[in-house]
Amino acid sequence: MGVLRFVLALFVIFSHAGSNLTIPLWGNHMFQMYNFGGRNAVGIFYIISGFYMAMILTEKYSKSLKSFYVSRAMRLFPTYWFSLLVGFIFINSDFTRVMNMITMLPFTTQIYYHVCNFMMIGSDTAYLVTAGWDGLHLDPFGVSETHNGFSFLLNPPVFTIGIEMLFYILCPLIIKSLRITMSFLIFGLAYHLAIKYFGVNNLMYQYHLFPSSLLYFTLGILAYRLYQRGYSSIDNKTYKYFLLFAFVLFLTEPLLPNLYLFIFPLFVPSLFQLTKHNKIDRFLGDLSYPLYMIHYIVLKFFWSYGTDVKWLGTYVTLCSIAMAVIIHWFLERPVDKYRHNLAKRLQNK
Repeated sequence: MGVLRFVLALFVIFSHAGSNLTIPLWGNHMFQMYNFGGRNAVGIFYIISGFYMAMILTEKYSKSLKSFYVSRAMRLFPTYWFSLLVGFIFINSDFTRVMNMITMLPFTTQIYYHVCNFMMIGSDTAYLVTAGWDGLHLDPFGVSETHNGFSFLLNPPVFTIGIEMLFYILCPLIIKSLRITMSFLIFGLAYHLAIKYFGVNNLMYQYHLFPSSLLYFTLGILAYRLYQRGYSSIDNKTYKYFLLFAFVLFLTEPLLPNLYLFIFPLFVPSLFQLTKHNKIDRFLGDLSYPLYMIHYIVLKFFWSYGTDVKWLGTYVTLCSIAMAVIIHWFLERPVDKYRHNLAKRLQNK
């Protein structure tokens, strides 16, 4: 599923840049890459994450939660901290402005934003509050015109990783039994129905808070349960019916635009089975995280030069891919070797 994860990261870039990857062809003709939408892409990322976390907790870390958490931390933090370092070097004026703004806040609020900015966890709540000289106040993004909470984040897309980290904490409990998984799934579905019923069905509550992601993560966990039971081979007769059913549902997408949430998990076992031994697919999948983490820094850099929005998506995409390759080869790969060795030692204790 590496190619898919890579393309999903591109969709996020296009959404933030306001334009897609555009390649000149001949004459006045141009190729412009389709954009599925950044929020939809993140939702599918969460489903894939639910699948992978259920798999590695079941098959690799079932006897040592400590090694699981250490491994996850070593996977996330080096790349994120490096993105901040790049930001302090190349968009220093922007980062300095944010840090100066934070120093003007009350001490406890400063601590809150330092945790969000450097530890990532809790960063989703920055979209729920406004910060002032007297502290934090409930003032959600997309609801209130006075909201300023996320403007204190150095790398604003970090909120999705903060949500991922909360999921990692809960994941060992969620996968413990099918009954518990279904309970979290029902809670996640009830949450989305509730915000729609009570009239708060806006971007803040749909997307930026941890409870909104539980539906996605649990669908990914259920996809792993299908994989466990052998529904991963396209030759499996029962699974063919699953795929046929999913395809029919997919045809209804123009009428029911959120139905992809329930369609995509049915394809995950086959996608994983078909691509799990493909080195190119794995390489592109490995680029998705550094690509996601660095792209907003690159975007701010081009914003500072007033780049034409028509080509902004193209420039940011190409530069972010180049940076992601560098980060992966020279930072993540060496760290991964140590990470895997450390995880093995912790499991053997």
